[in-house]
Amino acid sequence: MKKCHIIREALISDAPQISKVHIDSWKVTYKNLLPESILEKLSYDNSEHLWANILIHPLSNAKIYVAQFNDKIVGFCSVEALQEKGKIHALYILPEYQRLRIGSQLLFKAIDFLETIGCQNIELGVLPGNPSVGFYQKLCGKNEEIRPIYIFDYKAVEQIIRWKSLKALKNSLNELIGTTME
Repeated sequence: MKKCHIIREALISDAPQISKVHIDSWKVTYKNLLPESILEKLSYDNSEHLWANILIHPLSNAKIYVAQFNDKIVGFCSVEALQEKGKIHALYILPEYQRLRIGSQLLFKAIDFLETIGCQNIELGVLPGNPSVGFYQKLCGKNEEIRPIYIFDYKAVEQIIRWKSLKALKNSLNELIGTTME
């Protein structure tokens, strides 16, 4: 049985653990969706440097939240406000901690932040075939478009999922988990 967890804003000292969640999640989630050569290029050191840099130089319109079990970070969410639109840049949970409502709780934190700075809607991008697409569709996210992206030198596409209303997303989260989290 997994112990109780907390959701909190990330600290600079969290960068190594955020990197581990990021890389480990990618290696599992995208194992059959990306070429092995791309997954082999993923580097804990490069990822840690990226997240540390983001945390050292925070933007007023962006936040990173982490889910922590005891002293271990098991998930994180990176969110940014772009005028009236929110964007989830990353939402990753270690595979062994998935299906424990951690993603829902991280999304709630992100939505709360976006609401405080006036965002009206939200979007995120996922690679087609990502098992999380089903989770987003259960939350009434709409597949709006496909955009080309590059992962290292590999050309892929990402599916853009949008919610026209932060309130509607919150309501869908509450319905999905059967309780009010506000």
